[in-house]
Amino acid sequence: MLRGSMRAPGGLRAAARWAAGLAPHQGRAASFVAHQGRGEAERRVAVSEDGAVRSVAPVPSQGAAAVSAAPGGRWASLLERKVLRHVLPQGYPVSVAPSYAQYAAWSAVGSTASAAAGVLSMQALLHAVGAGAGAVPMAAALQWVVKDGLGQLGGVLFVSFVNTRFDSDAKRWRFVSATALEAATLLEVLTPAMPGLFLPLAALANVGKNISFLSASATRAGIHQALATSGNLADVTARAGSQSIAASLAGTSLGIALSPLVGTATPSVMAAWACLAGVHLLSLHRALARLSLPGLNPFRAETVARAFWRRGASGVPSVDEVRGSERLIGAWGSNLLRGQPPASGVPLAVNPDPALAFGACVWRSSADGSVCLAVEQGAPWWVSLGGHLAATRAQQLVEEDASARVDARAVMAEAWSRLPEYVAALEQAGWWVGHPLVEQDTAKRVSVQWEAAP
Repeated sequence: MLRGSMRAPGGLRAAARWAAGLAPHQGRAASFVAHQGRGEAERRVAVSEDGAVRSVAPVPSQGAAAVSAAPGGRWASLLERKVLRHVLPQGYPVSVAPSYAQYAAWSAVGSTASAAAGVLSMQALLHAVGAGAGAVPMAAALQWVVKDGLGQLGGVLFVSFVNTRFDSDAKRWRFVSATALEAATLLEVLTPAMPGLFLPLAALANVGKNISFLSASATRAGIHQALATSGNLADVTARAGSQSIAASLAGTSLGIALSPLVGTATPSVMAAWACLAGVHLLSLHRALARLSLPGLNPFRAETVARAFWRRGASGVPSVDEVRGSERLIGAWGSNLLRGQPPASGVPLAVNPDPALAFGACVWRSSADGSVCLAVEQGAPWWVSLGGHLAATRAQQLVEEDASARVDARAVMAEAWSRLPEYVAALEQAGWWVGHPLVEQDTAKRVSVQWEAAP
C-alpha cells in the first residue's frame, strides 16, 4: 500500500490515475491524499493489471487529523492547516503510536497548569526577595545568583546518582520530574512567609527545578522513541517542543490572569498553587498511564517472563496489556535482583554453554531467600535476557516451595534451551528485546571467580 500526501493536477479522477502510476505493484490498492477544494479527502485507488484505475473509494478516518466532509469540515480543515500541522508530526496519526493523541493532550493540560503555577510562584519569589520594595539591588542580585548556582550543582549530583534508571523506567522518572517541579514551586510560594530563610528555601527550590528539568530531558528520549513508529524521532521530538511552548504560553497567560485575583497573600497563593499542581500531576498521570513503552525494564521483564513460564509462548502479554499493571508511584514488590553480593565460596550456576564468550549466574540469597542474578559486564543482550529468564524461573520454584533446594544449574540450562522461543514470543508481542534494562542498581558489583565444576 502506498500512503502519503500527493498534490496532482486536475480533478479527483485525474489525481487517482496520477497516483496509480506510483503504485509499487499493479493490481493492488494504493492509498493517497487527493487535495480537492478546501479540505483533504483520502481515497483508496484500486489499480488493475493493465494500470487502469478501477475504482476510487473513500478511506475511513483514522484519527483526529482526518478531515470530515460533513458540515463543519471547513472549520476542521482550517484548524488542521493553520494550527495542528504546526504541533503534530508529519503524517499524523499513522506516523506515530496509537497512544500519541491522549498522551500529548493530557501532557499539554498538565504543562499549562504547571506554567500558570510558575507565574504565581515567581511573583511570590520576587515579593520575598524585595523587588520593588526598596531592597538593596546588589544584595538581591547576589542572593539570586547564589540560589541558581546551588540549584544547578544539586541537579548535576542528582543525575549522577540516578544514571541509567532514566532509561529503564522513563514513565516513573517523568512523574518524579513533575513532582519535583511542584515541590519546588511550593517552596517558592512559601518564601514571602519566611523572608529570613529566602536563600536556603530558594536554593532548595532551584535544586528541585533542576532535578525536574534534567529528569524530564533524560526521559523524553525514551518516550519519544516509543511514540515515533515511522522512523520520525526528530519530528516527534520537535513537535513535542512546539506543544510544550504552546502550553507554556497558555499557562503563562492563565497565570497572569489569575495573579491579580489571587493577590500576594501566602494562604491565597498556596490555595491557587494546590489547585494548579493537582491538575498538573493528575493530567500527567493520565498521560503516562496511556503510554505504552516496549522496552524491557525490571518490572516488564519479570511480568512477561512469569507469563512465559506459566503459559508458554502464547501466554506472553503484549505491551498494551502490561501497561495497565505498571505503577508510577510506590515499589514494584519484586524479589528479583536485590543486588546482595554473595558470600565467599557460594557455588553459582554458570552459563552451561562453554562456547559462549560471556556468562550469567543465578544464586539464592542466604539472607532472605530471594533469587539474585549476576551478568558479566559487557555481556550481549541475549545473555542478560536469558539470565533474567532463569532467575524468574528460580524465583517461581522458591515461591512454590520455600524449603526446596533449587538446582540453579538445571534452571539455567532450561532457560537457555528455551531462550529462542522466548525471544520470538517477545517480538511477536511487540517488545524490544535488544538491550533489556533489567539491572536495578548499577552501583553494586560482585567479583566472581570462574572455576571448573568438580
